[in-house]
Amino acid sequence: MRIWPSASNVIAGQVQLSLDIRAKDDDLRKAIVKELTLDIKDLCADRGVKCLLKHNHDAASVNSDKKLVMVCGPSCQPPGASLDEAMKVPVIVSGAGHDAMAMAEVTKMAMMFVRCKGGVSHSPLEHVEEADVAAATAALSMYLQNRLAPEM
Repeated sequence: MRIWPSASNVIAGQVQLSLDIRAKDDDLRKAIVKELTLDIKDLCADRGVKCLLKHNHDAASVNSDKKLVMVCGPSCQPPGASLDEAMKVPVIVSGAGHDAMAMAEVTKMAMMFVRCKGGVSHSPLEHVEEADVAAATAALSMYLQNRLAPEM
């Protein structure tokens, strides 16, 4: 969000807002964008505010491979965890649009996420604890060992 002028005692003359809307399903994402666009236009009209909306980018959703997601889960648990514990690993919809999209064009794809303080990611405010990086590295190592063990 960019606000001009950005002074605490002045009503803003201009505000720019950028939104990145993601969903696990393209139809749902498009419906959300359409509804939000109409809501913003209505709100601006009701308040007599000039409004310019620009649609800068649109990319199709890419789903993780379900089987790959299922085999990643147990790798995220400490050694000796029960199968019930291993299956309780949270599965989230990322809407990731960068590397995941490119990889999905050539192979099955899934992602493991490193916990960030406050859930903030892709920002100068992003922060991860060393212990979380170590846990993520161990999970990836365990996954690779389990996948490659039969071949060794």
